[in-house]
Amino acid sequence: MHKTRLYIFIKQIAKTLSIALMVFIMPVVFAPLSTSILKPDTGLYVCLPTAFAEEDFEEEKTRKTPALRNYVYEKLSAAQQASEAGDIAAAVKILDKLKARSGKKALNSYELANLWNFYAFIYYSKDLYENAIDAYKNVLKQPDIPEAMEVNTKYSLAQLYFVIEDYNKAIEALENWFKVAINPSPGTYILLGQAYIQTKQYDKALIKIEQAIKVAQSQGKQIKENWYVLLRYLYNEKNDNPKQLEVLQILIKQWPKKEYWIGLAGMYGEMDQEDLQLHAMETAYTQGLLNRESELVSLAQMLAASGVPYKAAKIMDKGIKGKIIEPTSRNTERLGEFWRRAQETTKALPKLEKAAAGAENGEPYFRLAYIYYSLDRFADCVNAAQQALKKGGLRQPMEAQLLLGQSLFYEKQYDDARDVFKEILADTDKKNSRSRKTANQWLRYMEREIIRLEEIAKYLQP
Repeated sequence: MHKTRLYIFIKQIAKTLSIALMVFIMPVVFAPLSTSILKPDTGLYVCLPTAFAEEDFEEEKTRKTPALRNYVYEKLSAAQQASEAGDIAAAVKILDKLKARSGKKALNSYELANLWNFYAFIYYSKDLYENAIDAYKNVLKQPDIPEAMEVNTKYSLAQLYFVIEDYNKAIEALENWFKVAINPSPGTYILLGQAYIQTKQYDKALIKIEQAIKVAQSQGKQIKENWYVLLRYLYNEKNDNPKQLEVLQILIKQWPKKEYWIGLAGMYGEMDQEDLQLHAMETAYTQGLLNRESELVSLAQMLAASGVPYKAAKIMDKGIKGKIIEPTSRNTERLGEFWRRAQETTKALPKLEKAAAGAENGEPYFRLAYIYYSLDRFADCVNAAQQALKKGGLRQPMEAQLLLGQSLFYEKQYDDARDVFKEILADTDKKNSRSRKTANQWLRYMEREIIRLEEIAKYLQP
């Protein structure tokens, strides 16, 4: 029964200690609050209920305490047996009778401390955490209790404040505990740091987390991954990018997980170190860690921007074929554009044509028209430019008209080309003055070219 309740208690702690942003909280280990702890007619502390991991202390101090009388020991043992049998009511009844003793049979401070300690266990087992807290406070009110008992009780009290989410009192209790604890483990500093995080006292939290790591190093103990995660979280709150970078490099070296590679790439990006950002993303990709569309597209775009469009196209193509990247019009256009930049025109055009046909606006057709124009495929350019203007939504519609007019000219459709150029000249928008100037130049050039061609034709007539 008690093991089951202990498991629930641990889950409760894990829940109440959770914080935002991928910050992992170290689990708090609670040992059963055993009451088989006493030897009759002695003033020595033998074995005390504990609420912390065995590693938390290196040694226990002893303190001369009043003797535990035999009949009190027997009653506490009987209460323990009733508790272990699941008869909590019987255990409480025995404890209540003990507490009510007066006169010469009244309990001494050590006996009362053990009595209240047992009450705390029972309240805890019934999820009456406030009552358990009060019981632990009564333990601490007793003079001359064993020093280890005082230490353990203060730690248990701090943990219970976590359970009820009273983090300010948890901090106070833990700080008091540190004053009497012997050689605290790194995990106890982490616990206090977490309490400070819950109350948004990030500077104090950072001191405790950093201290935990130093203590672990000095004690030759393993530093947990989650401690570095907490440290990264706190450096992020302080906008300390260089420190975040240091922590991420440690995390990647010891625990090379995807989230840390992505975080490292993002941090390099924030620090304007694009080459290192790309290197981090490529490393994650080669390890097979990138499995989302946004990640693959982002990597492809970085590669293209860095002058490696062929590799960008290969990543996009593989992602689409592997059904990680959706073959949307935008992604298809990206793939075609990367192939085009890589001088793989035969691979680029089918993708760009497909993207343009499925696009909601004319921009893809406009870009496709430019490619046709550069390849001297003027008939195709005319068609693409017309489709671009028909679909609309162009950022520079006048540029599309100019491209249309020029292609019509090369296709010797002079009347249509003239109409397009005149339409541009008729526009009165000031922002299109440059387009009007270009259209006017083309119109005059076309008229001269028409005359020249007519004269050549006359000269060649028999």
